[in-house]
Amino acid sequence: MKTKRKITYSLLIAGVLLIPPIWFFVNIAASIGVPNQIKLADYDRPAFHFSCPFPPGTHFDLVLGVPRSTVLTASYSGRVRVSESGHSLTEFTFDSATAQECNWLHSPELQGYILTWQQHAPQPRLLDLLRSRHTYDFCIESTQQPPTGSSLWLAWMQRARD
Repeated sequence: MKTKRKITYSLLIAGVLLIPPIWFFVNIAASIGVPNQIKLADYDRPAFHFSCPFPPGTHFDLVLGVPRSTVLTASYSGRVRVSESGHSLTEFTFDSATAQECNWLHSPELQGYILTWQQHAPQPRLLDLLRSRHTYDFCIESTQQPPTGSSLWLAWMQRARD
């Protein structure tokens, strides 16, 4: 009888001592940002228009995915216009000479270039202008035909609990 009581008290004390740290770590893990991406469109012509509902998250960036077997020419450039419900929100340029390469795309066949991180001119970042759970219209225009097999991606950070 005494042994059962000791075991019961020991388990009760252990539970009381372990529940708060477990709860704390579970909540921390659920709030950590996880990188995500979604393919927005095949980028197979110099100009196109599309709409995109933004998922829950933060730190949104547009990424150009180019096949690794293709070389992005140094003169490749263009312009992105973003609007919501007919109201222009931002317009920015991009070019291959200053585009930041990234490894964010989970497709091993694609090399990523961040279009929203241009280093030569101060521009508002997409995360400062665009909000999750809103739908935005994009108009992309480039100076030349994009490399065959290119695509446009949205990359962002999303909490595990969203």
